[in-house]
Amino acid sequence: MSLDVSSFFRSNMESTVPSSLYMKFTFNNSDISNKVVDYGTITRNVDDVVAGDFTVDVTNADQTFNSLLSNKLQFTQEGQLEYGFCHAANSYETISLFKGNLVDANYNGTLVTLVFEDSFRLFGDKEVGTSNSGGNISIASNNPADLAWTLVSSYGELSNVKSTSNPDLDYTTWLAWWNVFDNDTVFVGANFTGQSIIEALETLKTLTDSSIYILGDGKIYFSRWSGMVSNSLTTVDMSNSYYVGDPDLVATTKQIINEISVNMDYNVSSGEWEGGVVTFQNTDSVNSYGLNSLTYDDTMIWFVNSVSALNLAQRVAYRRAEPNIITTLTTPFRFLDLTPGDEVLFTTPIFSFNEKNLLSTNVEIDIESKSMELTLDEGYGQGMGRLAGFVLDDAYWGLLDEDYNRLY
Repeated sequence: MSLDVSSFFRSNMESTVPSSLYMKFTFNNSDISNKVVDYGTITRNVDDVVAGDFTVDVTNADQTFNSLLSNKLQFTQEGQLEYGFCHAANSYETISLFKGNLVDANYNGTLVTLVFEDSFRLFGDKEVGTSNSGGNISIASNNPADLAWTLVSSYGELSNVKSTSNPDLDYTTWLAWWNVFDNDTVFVGANFTGQSIIEALETLKTLTDSSIYILGDGKIYFSRWSGMVSNSLTTVDMSNSYYVGDPDLVATTKQIINEISVNMDYNVSSGEWEGGVVTFQNTDSVNSYGLNSLTYDDTMIWFVNSVSALNLAQRVAYRRAEPNIITTLTTPFRFLDLTPGDEVLFTTPIFSFNEKNLLSTNVEIDIESKSMELTLDEGYGQGMGRLAGFVLDDAYWGLLDEDYNRLY
């Protein structure tokens, strides 16, 4: 997703030797940059709604941070890391690389490690469909984006303002996400019986082949991989000199999925799938690599019609039809635009790739080394479900037991 920055910022970000680098860390609205000894790594993964913790080591030689021990209300206060460049004297252009709340402070001599988590942390403690929230909650049919909005605003208690002024949700990406489902006639039903908001969002994300994540500004973003090449994609060209070392690459058959079964229209009262099941098979893949099946049968969130179910089945069966390529590479901060779920055109003479269409699945930002580790995946979208198969000696798929792996 493209950053809203000036040409000055972008030219410095994309430079091999950026000039006038500027970083600022604030906690509880106070600039504590001069106390920072070491910044941790910021990690965002397409499979995780909740991002990893962000740590900041600060010096406590003057006992500044002893105040956390006497005034514990400072816990949950906001910390923010800004990164950018100096235009001129006292004139800076920055972006937010991380925004979150203090959850832990670990003291070791004169060093204190402050641990911050993004706003999704609170969703892990908030349940939907319990006696405290009105009992079981059933939703007959809904655009998946509307369901996500209800979860994070009504039950997560974030802003419900449907405009770009929403301080918690990125309305532009949410609306684009809503339109994708509306155009594809995708609708879901749901029944919540005490699951956390995180669990509900992760299930919705998997079922709709989407990404739900928080960026450095602290807002929640939404996207669905289109799988279509366009001129707006980020171009990763390994022939350029700004890459660190050579990329690693894995090609594997273990993620091939070529037959998808999707259960539809779950009846909460009877416990039956009234809509039956839609099955789609990629016959070319089956003939080439053998049958590898996946079943979607979640009774918390489900598709309500065959159009919705077939939409998912075809997407996954085509993307996972062949051995999958996953590459990992390290770059300077040139690709701060890149977020999990973004599409990339990958060119490298090392593997004879010319604008190969990949998806960004993991981004690790190392503040101290000013480098990024990117993981790009050719066929992301396997999602989760019950695989129907048997793998000899495997800890899970090697067990023929109805409580583990059922071949029926």
